[in-house]
Amino acid sequence: MAYCAENNLEIFQLDFIMAYVNGDLAEEIFMEQADHFIDQKHPNYVYKLQRSLYGLKQAGRQWFCKLDEKLKSFGLNPLSSDKCVYKLKNSKGIEFSQNVKNGQITMSQSKYIENVLEKFNMQDAKTLKTPLDPNVKLTKEMCPKTEAEKAEMSLYPYRSLI
Repeated sequence: MAYCAENNLEIFQLDFIMAYVNGDLAEEIFMEQADHFIDQKHPNYVYKLQRSLYGLKQAGRQWFCKLDEKLKSFGLNPLSSDKCVYKLKNSKGIEFSQNVKNGQITMSQSKYIENVLEKFNMQDAKTLKTPLDPNVKLTKEMCPKTEAEKAEMSLYPYRSLI
């Protein structure tokens, strides 16, 4: 990714030819014989579809489900804001995104943050630019004094929380 940003190269999408016919059907679907392909021995027979076809209402969905499964197996994950856009994450949960126009690649550790919030039962916490009012002056008098207060504070490792 750094190479792409440095050399002004784009990270791009791809298109699949005949995508919809590769979707696996989740249900049994039967269709009449097409006008120009009627079996003369069995003109009243119907066909049971083995694969999805263009024109089926569920063709797009079936293709998406198959593609989604395959992309996830390669370590790509859909964005929460757009399930059709995928990002590659490494094993440490670092996400990369590219802005070709500005020549920038950014990193995010949102999964790590989600895990920390869950660990400290703070999933409903609101986001802020800074976790502390810049006008607050921390003093020694604010530190826990009793054993009960110290025991309570030991449940919240300061460096992990920040």
